Amino acid sequence: MRQGEWTLGVGKLRDAGCTTVVIRRELVADEQHTGEYKYYHMLDGSIGRTEVALVDIESPTFTGKVEGLCIESPTCDLVIGNVPGAKSVESPELVAVTTRAQSKAADKPKKPLRAPVLDGFKVSCDEVQELQASCVDLQKYFRLAESQESVKSGKIGTVSYELCKGLLYRNYKVPDRSDVSQLVVPVELRKAVLRLAHDSIMSGHESINKTVDRVISKFWWPGVQSDVVRYCRSCDVCQRTVHRGRVTKAPLQKMPVIGIPFQRVGVDLIGPITPSSSSGKRYILTLVDHATRYPEVVALSGISTEEVAEALCSTQ
Repeated sequence: MRQGEWTLGVGKLRDAGCTTVVIRRELVADEQHTGEYKYYHMLDGSIGRTEVALVDIESPTFTGKVEGLCIESPTCDLVIGNVPGAKSVESPELVAVTTRAQSKAADKPKKPLRAPVLDGFKVSCDEVQELQASCVDLQKYFRLAESQESVKSGKIGTVSYELCKGLLYRNYKVPDRSDVSQLVVPVELRKAVLRLAHDSIMSGHESINKTVDRVISKFWWPGVQSDVVRYCRSCDVCQRTVHRGRVTKAPLQKMPVIGIPFQRVGVDLIGPITPSSSSGKRYILTLVDHATRYPEVVALSGISTEEVAEALCSTQ
């Protein structure tokens, strides 16, 4: 790096995760400061404000004049990020760098996700087996499971029943789609399933159709859709808060221009992707900062609530 008429030999780092150039403050002359200040966002989540300097750089990865942020104690004397003219990180002379924060985070075990457990679901597999065996309206499906007979459901799907580790399951198969395996629920546990799909903290008293979709994704019993309709229509919270016939679409609003990094982010899921990766990943969780357009992506095997929540926590 050139300072006035002198050429300084400094430690350089090409960082593909950085969006600008960072310079150690003591290496910058007073006349190189532009008088402008910019905000920056560090890997640990902290946000700072610092001066901007215009410097000349000569290195294997970048040569030319560029604006950089002056920081007291950066990771290296000169950090070259993804600025116009910087060589790609795929160049053979570049080496990937793992920061100390990343190394510490990789060594720490993930904390288990805490979720409330409904009282009606505090049952063991043995208790579910006994309840299924004693349920009168499930005896027909036990006989179908023993005969391994398939039954047509609708126009294109087929249904079969099986016993897996003593539990009765319903398997719904549709051509060119993933098979759905549903636990057949006895009478004593059906209300707990309805509460879980409609009243729980992750359900939010959704509509009848959405509640049906949540239930049949994992559970089934004879007359499940009728039970869901009756349960949702008799929900005290829904009757008190939903004004039927007066709920209109929310009007479009102007989105404010976000100027502070990570003040607002957008999160989305992509998938399922076919074929899956060698490690079984079929989904991608994306997070994009509205101010800097900085992206973060995490590959996921599934998109359950637990997996998405743990992936969002691991990106901090």
